[in-house]
Amino acid sequence: MLLNSEMLIFGLVNLKMGFFNLEDKSRTGRPWSFDAAVIKDATESNPSISVRRLSAELGPSKSSIHRRFIELGKVNRQCREVPHELTQELMRRRIDICEKLLSYPKENPGKDKGLRD
Repeated sequence: MLLNSEMLIFGLVNLKMGFFNLEDKSRTGRPWSFDAAVIKDATESNPSISVRRLSAELGPSKSSIHRRFIELGKVNRQCREVPHELTQELMRRRIDICEKLLSYPKENPGKDKGLRD
């Protein structure tokens, strides 16, 4: 971690005032009202669940849940749910469309625009 000038000045002021403890002080603010185990259980039962959906189900904000994900070491590996299974008919239609697109003659896009070959 790099020290910037503000951090250095703050540290020198604390030393002059007699604060020699380097541990973090307890901070004011609202404590977290949910447990990381709840999020861990929810993600283990459904690994593709989104932060927004967890926020809607559990109550805390999505940024709070995202912070807990980072603490748990969770990484976004799947960003979208697959809406349906690829059937044989859909796979065949996709192949037909690709073959049709590949069969079109390649055109010279520069000719229409007046560019030289």
